[in-house]
Amino acid sequence: MAHKKTCPVCLEEFWGNLNKIFCGDSCRKYEKRNPGLTKSGASIASNLPIAGTPVPPLSGKGRTNTGSIGSYIIKKGIDVVAHKLMHGTDLSIKSVLQSTNDDAPLKVQNLMMSASLSAKEIGVNLIKLPELWFKLLGELTSPFKMLVWGEPGQGKSTFCLQLASLLAELKKVIFISGEEKPSGKTFNEKVIRCVAFDRQWKIQVVDRLPSVKQWDTLITPNGALLPVYHCVFYDSISVLGISPMYPAELEKQSRAKVFNSILSHIFITHSQKDGKTYKGDSGWGHEVDIIIQIKNGEAIIEKNRFATFNAGQIGATFKIF
Repeated sequence: MAHKKTCPVCLEEFWGNLNKIFCGDSCRKYEKRNPGLTKSGASIASNLPIAGTPVPPLSGKGRTNTGSIGSYIIKKGIDVVAHKLMHGTDLSIKSVLQSTNDDAPLKVQNLMMSASLSAKEIGVNLIKLPELWFKLLGELTSPFKMLVWGEPGQGKSTFCLQLASLLAELKKVIFISGEEKPSGKTFNEKVIRCVAFDRQWKIQVVDRLPSVKQWDTLITPNGALLPVYHCVFYDSISVLGISPMYPAELEKQSRAKVFNSILSHIFITHSQKDGKTYKGDSGWGHEVDIIIQIKNGEAIIEKNRFATFNAGQIGATFKIF
């Protein structure tokens, strides 16, 4: 049932139900910006002492009067400028459109052609794997990104050295051993166990993260267009202090633009204290193609973009030792 009331802000009479306090939305917003008026549910009588308070011309009801529309627009403009100064400017649609490269050819193809080209690319870049490795990784193609994680002593380094030995059959590998000294007894015992003797010369070990210039010398010596090495292991990302975007950023700064687009990258990290997930930026999960947990001497697939209907599926396992 409607009742005749007086708005406590503008003092105008209006009809409304028992819960309605203000005549309109502008008065309600004015009260919200200027605390002091009682909230919904209070009696009009309790608001009467405040009702006589002058209403500023640029607030509440006065703000939307026809005579004040110019002032209202000016105030809104000031608010926008102040917001940009405090919070920065958001990326506008215009700036996004301006960043589009109109000179680059637009690739348009139907789904059948897309599938055909995909199959061709897989055939060219497919890494031939032994049966047990194929069941774990599926149709692994180069380049790829992999994240290997687990608690200490579970077999992370052993698994990665085994994988390095496998990849070194066809491609040269760089292994960055940030956690163990390359000349140390423990590391070399793992090398003897995990890496075939005739492939050890194809795996170069470094003890720290190279600089951009050092990467250029390693990957493309003497200005070579194609990389000498094709795969990089990082042990571990926390010790080396790298982010998920490290390969992409390095490619921008390097002399030869091959680091992210041609090389494969295997990142090793520890687990969180609860042992339920990997340690590091959550962005790793989006940037890598494969995530493998190492637990009790076993590799377990958690994510794999190279999985087939019968290989590399989530939950697939591989016995390390």
